[in-house]
Amino acid sequence: MPTFAELGTPFPLFEAPTDEASGYAGIATCRLCGEAERHCFEPGGGDHQIFPWATCGIEIRLSASARRDVPCRGCGSTDPFPEPLRAKKP
Repeated sequence: MPTFAELGTPFPLFEAPTDEASGYAGIATCRLCGEAERHCFEPGGGDHQIFPWATCGIEIRLSASARRDVPCRGCGSTDPFPEPLRAKKP
């Protein structure tokens, strides 16, 4: 398995092979920014995702460990919790 430096994404705090990196999902489309072909990590328990809500744009924080749909505190609409990256890998 290559290291992050060998993949062109140096990660100074972790120089071991990528298969030893907790949460590393490989190359995928980022669920936060929507860019394809990015080195991505799957958030784990205790992690939170902060991103603009699709309906109104207000910043929302979702718990990665809860992984459930929640209503927006601004507009009240409910958007689905982002699907795990690992589920998209062949």
